[in-house]
Amino acid sequence: VMTFIHRSGRSRSVILGASLLVVATATPALGHAGIPDGSAVVSGSSAVIHVRIGHGCEGLPVDTVEVQLPDGIVSARPEYVPGWGLEVEMVESEPYDQWGTTMTERVGVIRWTDGDLPDFAYYDFGIKATFLAEPGTYWVPVVQRCGEQEIAWIEIPAEGQDHDALEHPAAELTIVAPETEPAS
Repeated sequence: VMTFIHRSGRSRSVILGASLLVVATATPALGHAGIPDGSAVVSGSSAVIHVRIGHGCEGLPVDTVEVQLPDGIVSARPEYVPGWGLEVEMVESEPYDQWGTTMTERVGVIRWTDGDLPDFAYYDFGIKATFLAEPGTYWVPVVQRCGEQEIAWIEIPAEGQDHDALEHPAAELTIVAPETEPAS
C-alpha cells in the first residue's frame, strides 16, 4: 500500500508501507454520512461526488473523515479543503486505462485530517473520479473521527434488507448504464 500525505502549510511526504484499511460507512438519511449526489453516476464516466458529514460526535467537532472507495472507482482525486490535511492510500486493482497508460493501482482510501468541523455544521467532501464499475448499487464506507471518538458508517445491508433500518449504514452510490442512442 502506498500512502501520499499532504498537510496544509507543511511539507509533502510520501510514506511506503503496509497500512490497515479502516472500513467506514454513510447514508443519505439525516444525521448520517452520505452521498447526496450519488444517485446517477454514469458507468464509464468521470464525475464529482460528495460525502456529506452532517454532524460531529456527541457534541464534539469532526477532525478526520475517511472514505474507502470500492473497486471500479479509479483516478480518484480528493477536494482540497483549506485547513485540512490530505492522505491518499493506493491499493492494487484490476488493470485499467488512464490516458493511454495501463494502471494496476487505484486510490483505495481518502482521508481528510486535522480539521475542525463543528458539531452543529455540515460539509460536503468532494471526490473527482472515473466510475468504471458495472451499473448497480455500491457501498462506500466512511469513518468520521472526533478526537478519540469515532462514528463508523460501515454497515452494508443484507439481501432484501432496507439500509435505512441499519444503525450505521454505509453511503449508497448508484452507478447507472450510459444512455444509448437508438439505431437509425
